[in-house]
Amino acid sequence: MDVIIAIDSESEYLDNTESLLSSAKYNFIKATEYKKGMDYAKTATPDLVMIGINRIDKELIDAVQFFKKNVNTKNIPILGIFKEQKRTDIETGFKLGISAYLVQPLDKHRLLDKVKELMEISKENQSDKILSRKSHIIIENPAPNLTKITFKSGIYKYVLPQVKKTFNMEFLRSIETNQCCIDLRDIPDMTSDEVGILEKIVGLFGNKKLSIIAGKHLGKIIAGSELSEKSNLFMSLEDYVVFLRAAKILS
Repeated sequence: MDVIIAIDSESEYLDNTESLLSSAKYNFIKATEYKKGMDYAKTATPDLVMIGINRIDKELIDAVQFFKKNVNTKNIPILGIFKEQKRTDIETGFKLGISAYLVQPLDKHRLLDKVKELMEISKENQSDKILSRKSHIIIENPAPNLTKITFKSGIYKYVLPQVKKTFNMEFLRSIETNQCCIDLRDIPDMTSDEVGILEKIVGLFGNKKLSIIAGKHLGKIIAGSELSEKSNLFMSLEDYVVFLRAAKILS
């Protein structure tokens, strides 16, 4: 399901926008503070960001710059929802990095059309990004005795063909004593079949209990597999870091 992160200091605007989009079945994540919206984006990479704009201020500028610079969201369109049709504010918004705009009060059909258009752009950007990658499995050692495995693209089409070569016996022996996690947050979507493939990939590590940073896929993984019993599941990187510190793996 396509994910929209919507940020507006006035919750009634968020509720109204969610209602107007309800027929399209988007996963609509609401935040009344910029920081919460940015935190959500770190957990679940969105397909579209919507920001309610009352005035151009430092908080707005910092938020837009975050989304345009963050590696996971820099190619994601931003739809500015202006409270008033102020030409200078709209021009400034485009200079900051918004992709399109609408003005309150929102018309349902215009909103649906604009969101659909931006979703198509978002998917094109993500497809180009995926095709340009040489490897869809990234392995890092951010600390001694800690291995982080990131799946950067769809499991069935991109990750699975690289599994045998990447997770060979030499690699598995090299991490026997390490705390290991698999980060799924960059995967745009995950089917029930891919949850099953993920479970088999985890099985390659034998009795080793892995950690999984699932992001927006957490619900599907819990509902469609036994990984909650076999692994440590986390919604966000921050939750995983708390776990590592409690286990004294990170200071």
